[in-house]
Formats: sequence, structure tokens, C-alpha cells
Amino acid sequence: MLYSILRWRCISSQKKLKHLKPKIKAMGKDKLGELTTKAREAFAQLCQCQKYTMTNPSPGATRKEVVAYARWSHVSALEREVFEAEIKATPVKDWRWQQ
Repeated sequence: MLYSILRWRCISSQKKLKHLKPKIKAMGKDKLGELTTKAREAFAQLCQCQKYTMTNPSPGATRKEVVAYARWSHVSALEREVFEAEIKATPVKDWRWQQ
């Protein structure tokens, strides 16, 4: 009796998690979608700020450069984490066994 109750709870929890999985994936794509493009844009903005700071050094230009660097650093770290997770998730096929 106790076993059947525990088993039913486990099955119901699995069903709830299965229903949540697509929603969580969609939310992740909304929040983290196009990371490569965002990283390129942030890097271009950082380069632009650095060039401006080199030609016209001022406290305001330096602040803009610091903000651009922080944004680029954050986006590139997220991109790296996503790529590492994708690499861990994809199975590696051994070419020696594909004959």
C-alpha cells in the first residue's frame, strides 16, 4: 500500500515536470536567444568606446567604456556557458564503430 502511494506520487511528479520542460526551454530561448549576435554587438560597441576613449580621453568616455566592457563580459560569459552546456549534452560518436 505504501509502495503504491509513493509510486503514484513519483509518477505524478514526473508528469508535472514533463509539462514544465517545454515552458522552461521556451523561456530560456527568449532570455538567451541570439547570444552570438548579442556578443558580437557588445564587442563592436566595446571597440567603438575604446577607440573614442583613445582619441578623446575624458571621464565620461571612460565610464562608457567600462559599461560597454561589463556588458560584453557578461554576454560573452553567458555565451560560453551555453556552448559548454551544449557540448556536454551532445553525445560524441566514435568513428571507429561506424562501419
